[in-house]
Amino acid sequence: MTGSNVRQLGRARRSLEDALITHLDNINRKNVTNNDDVPYPPSLGRLLYSLALSATDNSPRWHDQNAHRTVLGRAKLPLFTGNNVWMNIVELPKDEEGNYHGLFLAGKGGRLFKMCKERFGCRVDVYGDFSKKEDVEKKDYHALPLLCDPYVLVTSRDSKVNVDSCLQFIEHRILEYSEKFGVGRSDEAEKVGKERRMRRVQNKKEAGQQLRGR
Repeated sequence: MTGSNVRQLGRARRSLEDALITHLDNINRKNVTNNDDVPYPPSLGRLLYSLALSATDNSPRWHDQNAHRTVLGRAKLPLFTGNNVWMNIVELPKDEEGNYHGLFLAGKGGRLFKMCKERFGCRVDVYGDFSKKEDVEKKDYHALPLLCDPYVLVTSRDSKVNVDSCLQFIEHRILEYSEKFGVGRSDEAEKVGKERRMRRVQNKKEAGQQLRGR
């Protein structure tokens, strides 16, 4: 495939992505009462991550084919400026009644979110329908259900390592909460979480060995 063909393919992919994002935004606008000030669709983060995964799956420069890897995606969220941002997602636990739990990750007064920003250089956003049913019926934007399962979006402008480190911290927090309150995730999500937690333990072990070797 020639360079010209590669560029044309890239432009076609971006056009398709833009069409999906626009469609998601249109759905969002139909579900809010004030179209003059419509926030971005809460499902957008998961869509952007999925699109970025798809793009890197077909890139010869990406050797890591893990289905849950951190990738460089398009920064289409209004939260960012520029073209790209490192991103990944975390699946949330739910109880026996099917209710998702995610607000605990913020900590009191958003303390844990602030810590992730200061310690890892990452922004952490939790997206989910944690409001009452009557709020949905009033078409309150913040109570509208997602077009996907609730999730956590972790992003960083700086590096892939930052996001991976933040993911490991979040997975440990989810494990502690799940064991305390008896909630859980799918087998696949928990498998991913376990792998991330093990990497954090291994990283700490290696760091300790390096300090002792000095």
